[in-house]
Amino acid sequence: MLISVYMPTKNRAEMVQDAIESVLRQTYPHFELIVVNDGSEDHTASVLSKACARDARIRVISNPTSVGGAAARNLAIMDARGDFVTGLDDDDVFTPNRLEVFVEAWQAHALMSSVPPSCLYSQLNVVEFGKISERTNKLQIAFFEDMFAANVV
Repeated sequence: MLISVYMPTKNRAEMVQDAIESVLRQTYPHFELIVVNDGSEDHTASVLSKACARDARIRVISNPTSVGGAAARNLAIMDARGDFVTGLDDDDVFTPNRLEVFVEAWQAHALMSSVPPSCLYSQLNVVEFGKISERTNKLQIAFFEDMFAANVV
């Protein structure tokens, strides 16, 4: 199963490299990374060009002028080719097994139920000074109907 990872970025040439590297280090290798350069005026385009040359799983969509984070995410999602879609902000990083854990959770749930979940969610860890200072506590699986009751993800 192919997983599409979307990442909007704007003027964060230094940060986006770490975010990209965290995707490239995934233990689950079947992914594409779609980075939307949302009107950057620094050397983000150069960083992204080098990343694309290094790994064919990376694609870049370039906006000449900024359309904002939400619209940039939507552009990447509309371009996604994967069976699953997940996102990463340019100032965050994935744990090395994040995609693998998602696929395993999806497969485990498929064995237990005839109704697949609409969303899988991993907890967000805020790391300060090398230690987790905060962790979300959200449902890890959400169904279509849950989306109408609350913002479950």
